[in-house]
Amino acid sequence: QLWDTAGTERFRAMTKSYYHNADAVVFVFSLDKSASLVSLKYWIDDARTLAPPKAQRFYVCNKIDLPDEEQVIYDNEINGFFAGPDIGQSAPYRTSAKENLGIQEAIDGVVTQLHSLACQEGTAATGAVRVEGSNPLRPDIPPQKSGCCP
Repeated sequence: QLWDTAGTERFRAMTKSYYHNADAVVFVFSLDKSASLVSLKYWIDDARTLAPPKAQRFYVCNKIDLPDEEQVIYDNEINGFFAGPDIGQSAPYRTSAKENLGIQEAIDGVVTQLHSLACQEGTAATGAVRVEGSNPLRPDIPPQKSGCCP
């Protein structure tokens, strides 16, 4: 199951039940809202506290299509945030939902990593994992297809 809380505070109480038995948590922040990166720290703390220790965390930076003058979060802030001791992760996936950029790569990356971990743990379902998708907001862009995970 995939739950989207849109990062709003009103969903904070509900999300506690979503973390239970989660295999992964995907955090998305927006380049045009500095508050989205600031609040990301709180959502990460929630996940760290409430999600199972084995739950993988993935990060997505959205709205990479914006011109520089509309961005309020820049690469140096992003790099500093993710290099910090609280996160210790590599750079996030970079996407534009509006332009359908990087979406498939982010989904493929999450699915591939989760499948790989499941294989290591011996809990993966038999057969291939295939990810296919399209952007319902942009029907003019053909669906992207990917091959099977290793």
